[in-house]
This record gives sequence, structure tokens and C-alpha cells, in this order.
Amino acid sequence: MSEVKIAYLSSSNPYDKKSWSGIHYHLLKTIVNQGYEVEYLGEVDASIPIFFGKLKSLLTKIFLRKQYDYRHSVSLSKHYAKHYNKKLVEKHYDLIFAPVASCEIAYIKTKIPIVSLSDTTFSNMINYYSNYTKLTKKSLKQALLIEQKALSNSAAIIYPSAWAKNSAITDFKIPSEKIKIIPLGANLENIPSAEIVLNKPQSSTCRLLFLGVDWERKGGQIAFETFLELKKMNIETSLVICGCIPPDQIKNENLQIIPFLDKNNIDDQQKLNDLLLNTDFLILPTKAECFGVVFCEASAFGIPSVTCDTGGVEGAVKNGINGYRLHMNASGLDFANQIASIFQEKSNFENLRESCRSIYEKNLNWDSWGSKAKEVFDEVLLG
Repeated sequence: MSEVKIAYLSSSNPYDKKSWSGIHYHLLKTIVNQGYEVEYLGEVDASIPIFFGKLKSLLTKIFLRKQYDYRHSVSLSKHYAKHYNKKLVEKHYDLIFAPVASCEIAYIKTKIPIVSLSDTTFSNMINYYSNYTKLTKKSLKQALLIEQKALSNSAAIIYPSAWAKNSAITDFKIPSEKIKIIPLGANLENIPSAEIVLNKPQSSTCRLLFLGVDWERKGGQIAFETFLELKKMNIETSLVICGCIPPDQIKNENLQIIPFLDKNNIDDQQKLNDLLLNTDFLILPTKAECFGVVFCEASAFGIPSVTCDTGGVEGAVKNGINGYRLHMNASGLDFANQIASIFQEKSNFENLRESCRSIYEKNLNWDSWGSKAKEVFDEVLLG
């Protein structure tokens, strides 16, 4: 299969390491590493339909106090189709790989088999993320139509969780055998060896890390309350908030705030690695999550994740193996009790750290994703 030529179809540039939080970059790199010849079909000039889509979205918000999702509109989808239909006949391709590209592939006409990838379905997003609440009936209808067409156009579909797969089956009547569950990997460079990660001495301080750009959605307030509850238990505790600036009232002498680290910057990469090497628990009481690559990254450093059982988190965090998923209504005290029960039992804590690294090496890395995706690609190519 080394001569197979794959068209990477996405309106987002996979060579931009910031695109989809670096996932596009790692997807492209990983597929190339599997021995395929991959060509990115390029970005699309969709400025005109996007302009009118944004205008419609603004007017809808002002006059109807509802939302119009122009990113999943039929007009934009057909614009993409016109562009890609031309690109796909210019050269020979054996396979199309289309990550998070429902709008791009819904209306394209091609005999080339498509393998699509996403971390969720549109149905799962309705009233789950704030961007998908109060949608107009027309917007909702168009978006669901686009999702249905995109999934039906795909010869195979890759999701990272059962949550996404179940929605495709239930909401869009997609055959189960057409869907493969493959977890995503850690978007980090220069991950230390298992020996370095697991041989770090346990600190007397319980070092918590909240890593996320959205304080509200990621459950920052609960994370801070957890930190305070652990201190009430007379457990020496520190908290680092990285990726956002919390509200002014979030203050404590044992709290450190790192507003932003750029993974594409070498110095910031090293700072993040050092931070992870000096963390005991990732605490992320997220209210909405499609998967969570950050959980893969924590596992790579032997860090248990303590989070909420929501969305596609179950695809990344396995209870008792690389962390725990608590109930969505869990309080800071609930999180503190879970963390204390682990931290205060040294042997159990060490075992959990080892199993974090083990699941990373087995399932939550890009090489693993690549070998499993190759099986999907080859199966589709064989027809």
C-alpha cells in the first residue's frame, strides 16, 4: 500500500500546528508515517458565503435572539463541493481522508472512497455546547441534512469514542460496521521516556493542574473548590491554572496562573513538559467535551485525570486505569475526596501512575492511531 495516494480534504490547513488544536497536523504527519503519499487539497476561498453567513448569523441573533450556524449551511457546503469536485479530477487519488469535514464532503460527487473522521456528530452538539443552543429551525434542519449526507458519503467513519459512534448509529442510521473507534493521541513533542516519567519522586504536596482555555466550560470553579477542600483536609496542595485567566476572586498563595503556553514555541513546549513532570493530578471537571486530547497528554506523563463523565470523555479516561470520571453534578468536595483517596495511598497512587503511562503507550498515542487507521484505509481500498 506504499503507492497509495491519499487526498487530505479539509478547509483547515493541516500544516498549521494551531489548526484544531494541532490535531490536523498530527493526523497528516501520522498518515505520512504509515507510508502513504498524502496531498493536502488546499484551503478554499469561501470568503463570500462566509461573509453572508456571518451577516445572517448576526441578524438572527439581533432580531430573533437565536443562533444561525453558517458553518453548517447548505450554501457553504455546496460552495466547498464545487471547489473540491474540480480538485479531485485534476489528479489521481486512491482515497480521500476528510477530518471534521462534514460541510466539505456533504455535496461532493466522486467515486473515490472517503474515510471521514470527527470527534462527535452534529446531533451530539445540539444544546450541549453553547454555540449549538437556540438554533433556528432552518439552521438545525440544514446542519442535520449536511451531517447525514456527509456520513452517507463516507465509506468508513472514525470516531474516538462510543458516544460519537452511538449517535451516528441512532441519529443518522449509519451501519455499525461502517464505524471504527480509534482514540486520538497526545499533541506534544518530545514526550519523556516511561523511565523518566515514572521514576520522579512523589511530592509531599498534592500538585493539581487545571489545563484549559475555557474557564467556565472546563469547570474551573469546581477545580478551585477542590483545591480548597483538599487544603481543609490538611493535605498540602497546590494548583496551577494554565491556559486561561480565571475571575479576579480566584486567589490563593498556593495558586499559580499561567495564562498561555504555545505548544508551537520551543521554550513554551519545554515549560509545559516541566509543568507536566511536576503535576500529580489533572483536574478538569468539564461540563462539555467531545474527547479531550489533554487526557492523552496527561497519561503520557503518568498523571491521573479526574474529570466528569460527559460526552466523549469515556474514550480517553478509563476509570481506575488513567483516572476517574465523576458524575456531572459532582462537587468540589466529591473531587477532593476522590483525589485524597488516591494520593494518600502511595502504592495505589504509583500503580495508577503506571497504568496511565501504559494506556498512553498502548492506545492514546499517534503511532497507535496510525496503525489502526491504516487498517481502516486498507480495508476501504480493498473494497
